[in-house]
Amino acid sequence: MYSARFTHHYRNAIREVMGESGMQAVFNLAGYPLNTPPDTLTLEQFAALNVGFLEMFGRVGGSGLAYRVGQAAITHHIRAGEMTVDGDTIATILPQLLEPLTAFANETVADIRPGDGYTDVVMLTCPACYDLTEKDVPLRTGKPSDLPVCRGIEGWLSEGVRYAMGGTEYPVKEMACRVTQGAAHCIFRITPPSPE
Repeated sequence: MYSARFTHHYRNAIREVMGESGMQAVFNLAGYPLNTPPDTLTLEQFAALNVGFLEMFGRVGGSGLAYRVGQAAITHHIRAGEMTVDGDTIATILPQLLEPLTAFANETVADIRPGDGYTDVVMLTCPACYDLTEKDVPLRTGKPSDLPVCRGIEGWLSEGVRYAMGGTEYPVKEMACRVTQGAAHCIFRITPPSPE
């Protein structure tokens, strides 16, 4: 279960991106009564909110919205002083960036794997699609069903890395999705910026 502070920042991020009525609509789609969002979020509720974005705006639009909410959520954490990131390499900052997002578990839920010119974050338990199956993910757009759906995690990582690296953008892309691609785990790849 996520803490009340994490839930507060995540709820404020949704409000910032969607407005008050949009936030209420996505909470309703996720199965929560109007004006009574939970004080804390379980993994199931966090994933249900991700599905709510997809239901409201389709897979492509909802994924983009989830990405922006992920960016705003980590920004709220940082601005509130509840998260500091120290380090000058991806390897040193990623554990710090992942800590609030993975604090729901007592065991390791993310594995950081450096590669040749990239770093993969393997979500052993992905909060964006936890306990979901393909039938839970809306397909309104007619786009291929193998499109990854965990864009909120991409947004969280990209904004966190940008902040920690002094404003330099590092592309983050979901390379494998447990729900829509049948992968063992969701994998997010972080690559260094292209030289100018």
